[in-house]
Amino acid sequence: MKNKKSIAIIVLIILIICGFFLWQTVNNNDQTQSPKNNIALEELFKINTTLEMNDMQKTIYNEAKIKLQENPEDYESLLNLARLKQDLLDHDGAIAMYQDLREKKPEDILPLNNLGTIYYNQKKYEEAEEMYLAILEITPKWTNSYRELTNIYRYHLKDKKEEIESLLLNGMEKYPEMKNDFIGLLTVYYDEVVPNKEKAIEYYEKLIALYPGNDNFEERLEELKNQ
Repeated sequence: MKNKKSIAIIVLIILIICGFFLWQTVNNNDQTQSPKNNIALEELFKINTTLEMNDMQKTIYNEAKIKLQENPEDYESLLNLARLKQDLLDHDGAIAMYQDLREKKPEDILPLNNLGTIYYNQKKYEEAEEMYLAILEITPKWTNSYRELTNIYRYHLKDKKEEIESLLLNGMEKYPEMKNDFIGLLTVYYDEVVPNKEKAIEYYEKLIALYPGNDNFEERLEELKNQ
């Protein structure tokens, strides 16, 4: 009995010692990792801007800060903070966060769309083009990307202006349920971008069939026919 009791005590002591060392290891890890996490969060929360946040923006910021302190990987809070930086014109900070969010959720087009907006406003049209093309790879029915690419090719990357037609025609062929949008964009293309009188007349007639009674479309159609 004494031997069994001694063995039990020894086992208990070993378990206590192991538990102590395990606690010490975890505690040391927490102490070494926590400052790094805190520094990373402090950098994340910085907004490089001269603008003042309004009440709604302050609420968004404070809510994101609380949630990210609890969980630094909270995607929605990171997205809200990135958008806040964008709205406050901290473009470098927003871009860095959006690029990181792209890696976290490659199928989410919102970071891409917001990056496209920032690059376009910064007159970085090739980078903006890349973002909108990337959106169409993920969500081919995203009408805004077709519209933005049309504007980029029409006004800025003019050497790619001729790509507008194939971009829109291919889109309309693949996604006939979006024909209204494509017909509208193609009408503007044939009327103003390239100009092609016959095609413009054809597409204005299609537009009028879709939107009967639109005086602007009908007047422009008559102008083209009388030229």
